[in-house]
Amino acid sequence: MALVVVTNRIPAEGLEALRAEHEVRAWEHEECISRADCLRLVAGADAVVTLLTEKVDGEFLDAAGPQLQVVANVAVGYNNIDVAACQARGVIATNTPQGAHRDHRRHGFRAHAHGHPALRRG
Repeated sequence: MALVVVTNRIPAEGLEALRAEHEVRAWEHEECISRADCLRLVAGADAVVTLLTEKVDGEFLDAAGPQLQVVANVAVGYNNIDVAACQARGVIATNTPQGAHRDHRRHGFRAHAHGHPALRRG
């Protein structure tokens, strides 16, 4: 079972879909996560679901660890992701190019929860 870390609040159905098939550690507080808390939260993650508010850079990736396989960014863009740092570590970075609308988020979470190869463990 993969460890999926969610760094900010997401719709309940997204968390439910992830929890159906994975161990999930999620930030569920009203306030946005601080950088220090985020770096602690992602430690040991196989996959991380981020929002545009989280900076995914070398420090973030190193804090997660070498087992990290995918970062799923719930945002239209990826200005918060250091793509070169992800590539250097073999981490797949994804986003929601159609927009971070409710239906897209729900389907994106389900895709990650139910079939993304990086989240399959034997």
